[in-house]
This record gives sequence, C-alpha cells and structure tokens, in this order.
Amino acid sequence: MLVADNGQMLISLYHGTSKIFLDSIQESGLGAKDPNSMFKSHELLTEMFNLEGWNWSGDPELSTMELIIRSIVDQSVSGGGFNFRHGNTYLTPSKLTAVRYALINRLGSELLSTTISLFDRLKVRDEGKAREVASRYPLISELLSLEHQPLLVEALQVPIRSLRSEQGDAPEVVIDQINNSPNGMDSKLFHVVFQQHNFELIYPLPAENLRYYEIEWHNSDTISPKCSLRLTE
Repeated sequence: MLVADNGQMLISLYHGTSKIFLDSIQESGLGAKDPNSMFKSHELLTEMFNLEGWNWSGDPELSTMELIIRSIVDQSVSGGGFNFRHGNTYLTPSKLTAVRYALINRLGSELLSTTISLFDRLKVRDEGKAREVASRYPLISELLSLEHQPLLVEALQVPIRSLRSEQGDAPEVVIDQINNSPNGMDSKLFHVVFQQHNFELIYPLPAENLRYYEIEWHNSDTISPKCSLRLTE
C-alpha cells in the first residue's frame, strides 16, 4: 500500500483538538501556534504538582492522575512508547485515534486538559490557593469560560519533510510500516490497525491544506466512541 510519493503523504493525516482553537488554525495554519505556550500550561501544571498537601495515594482520582501528571511534568516517553512530550502538534493516519483524543481531552490538548483537571481539584481542596495560583496565570481563567466542542482536523498532501515519528525518529520509520499493509485494506480496518502509527509535525501546515469536522459524541465510551462528523468552514 503506497502511502507516500514525491515527498508528500498520499493519505490524509488527522489531528484531534477543540473548536476553541479553530480560528487560530485557520488564520495561521496547523502547528503554527502552541496554545500550551500561550497559557503556560506546563509551568502551571508543574507548580500545582509540587504543591504540598496532595493526597495522591488516598484519593482514587488523584492516584489515577499522578503517573500521567508526573510523566507530563517530566516531558518523557515511557518504556512502552507512550509519548508525554508536548509543544509540537501530532498527526495520525487513524481517524479513530484523532477523534478519541479530541473526546478524551476536553480542551483539545492532553497537557492543557490535564492542567485544568488538576486545577479543578485544587479549587475543591483549597479555593484560596487556587485563586492565588490563577492570579499568576490569568489566561487560564479566561479559558475556563469557553465552551469546548471536539474538532477533527484533516490534513491533505502533508510534506514528508514536515514530519518525524512520534518518538522523534525519521518519518520513514512509520511510513514504511504503513506501506507494508496489504493493498485494498478496508478503510475501517485501516483506521483500527494504524492507531499508534503517529507523527510529530515539525513545520506548520497551511490552512488551505486542512479540512475541519465538528465531532458529535453519541455515547460516553472513549474506547469505541459512537460519533458523527460534520464538515465545518
């Protein structure tokens, strides 16, 4: 199955995010602006993670979050290949992966969504401390008032030079794996098989190479979500 030729991808790649970032993507392109840099998400998450008084082991929800938060704070890639590095945009050949990412991360970014989730926990634990922390990150307060709508971005004719593997290797490592799939593979099966064959975008993609779809979620299942896509301008 030939998925790349003449220096560009022949298949679409997908990115899951939130409609709150649609205007920015349409204006500047995909990957041109990092919302986490603007909101200082990593700095805020790190500051909150290092606060004393968290009951990590005694609170089931916090216990579940701790390993993920620690990995994000460290910006690490796990031994199993799970990527917690943030800053660049990630693309996938699997529509299912991108849709699931947009649904799971209520603000369209794992780092930003995790930061807001921990901030919500801090407000419950110590509202005064939450106000103090928020005063140093005023844009976060503005973000909390916005309505999130999951968004799927489809990227067409992506230049191979704009990509590398999710783990930071040459993009051909991933492209060759996809190329080795059988010709005529069913579309639904393709999006299942290649859920973890993802890319890091290292150069922005222009808006004219992008399509946008609002995601309507019809159940609460994040493993096999039932949803519909609506093309939007």
